[in-house]
Amino acid sequence: MLHWDPRQVGWALAAVGVLSVLVQGGLVRPLVKAIGSRRAMLIGAIAGTLGFAGYGLSATVPMFWIAAMLFGLAGLIAWRTTRHDPE
Repeated sequence: MLHWDPRQVGWALAAVGVLSVLVQGGLVRPLVKAIGSRRAMLIGAIAGTLGFAGYGLSATVPMFWIAAMLFGLAGLIAWRTTRHDPE
């Protein structure tokens, strides 16, 4: 258990939100061009699943932030759901 106070939880949620914005705003397009939308979506789904599991299993702050970085890649899923690529 991390034993965070409300302020620490707020900062953590803000950081996770900023990370998601960075992934969706800067990483998605180049990654989709490089590996295709299906592979990007698969990476996003796996990373999101591992990130959520990591949140629940985090016993230390570094473990939490590793999970947050994994979950940030879940933003790759949004590309596939908002596009109509035949790929």
